[in-house]
Parts: sequence; structure tokens; C-alpha cells
Amino acid sequence: MKSTNEKMASYRACDPYNCAPTGSRPSLSAGGICSGMAKSRLAGRLGAISGALALAIAGYAKRKRIFGVDSETTEPLDGGGGDNEDNEPKPVLDEGNDKWILTDQERFFYSGNQQHFYHSLALMAVPYAAKLPTLTTSLLISGIVLFCGTQYYRSFNKDNVYAGRPLLWIGGLCLISAWFTFLL
Repeated sequence: MKSTNEKMASYRACDPYNCAPTGSRPSLSAGGICSGMAKSRLAGRLGAISGALALAIAGYAKRKRIFGVDSETTEPLDGGGGDNEDNEPKPVLDEGNDKWILTDQERFFYSGNQQHFYHSLALMAVPYAAKLPTLTTSLLISGIVLFCGTQYYRSFNKDNVYAGRPLLWIGGLCLISAWFTFLL
């Protein structure tokens, strides 16, 4: 039977978060998986912040009526399809299937925002599923910033011909690579 002092020493041998005391798993060293698990908890917090940011950006886009649809009635602001004084097309209701036909800017926004949400959830799972949490976190954050940031830029600035497409591709490759690091 271990004394109280021996038990406390085994807890202190791990890390400040006490994710797994050294005495409970003899095969783990104090500097091994246990300390990596505590360090990777930052990824979970970053994922929560990223998810909140994705939700805030979606709310901002909806409330500011960025895309030409009234957020209260879901009716086009100009009363129907057609162009406004800036020669930008407004969303049109497709009579065949009762869905809105989205403009390029709306598609860019929804694509970026959806991926932002998905990868924020993946970022929150890093402490529990990734064996290389630092690499996975770095790739996910880089991918979110590059891929989703590029899509947000294109949608908010109404830029269809964006010169920074390589950033979009690099961000996508970072996100794909991050998913593969979960397998390592």
C-alpha cells in the first residue's frame, strides 16, 4: 500500500495537468505521452475559439445582409432577381425546387464557413485522437487560416478572380494532411 506522500509524488512526476499519474501506468514515462497530452489540450481550446469565431463570422454575414437577402424575411432586398446599380446579381428563387440560386460570393462564404466549422471540431478532437498533436494542430490551424480565410476574403470583397488561389490550394493541402496525421 502506498503512503499519501508516495501517491502525491507519482502525481507530481507527470505534468501540472495530472492527465495520468506515473504510478498508474508503469509503461509511460513522465516526459512521454502524459506530458504531450497536457500540452495538446491547448488544441482543444483553440478549436473552441475557432468554432466560436466561425459562428461569429456567420452571424455577421447574416445580420449585415452582405449577400443581398433580408435576414428576417429571406426575401431578396430588391424584390426579385436582376442587377442592382453595381451590376451585381441578386439571389433568385428557383421556382422548380424552391431553393435560392447562390451567387459566387455566397458559395465562397458557405464553403469557407462550413469547412471552418468542421475543422474547428477536428481541432477540438486533437487531444484525444492525435498521436502527434503539435503537428496536427499546426496543420489544422494553418489550413483554417489559409483555406477558410481565402474563402472569406473572396466572399466579403466580391472577388471572383482572386490572385491568391495558391493560398487556397496550400490551405486545402494543410487540412488534408492534418487528417492524415490522425492516422500516424
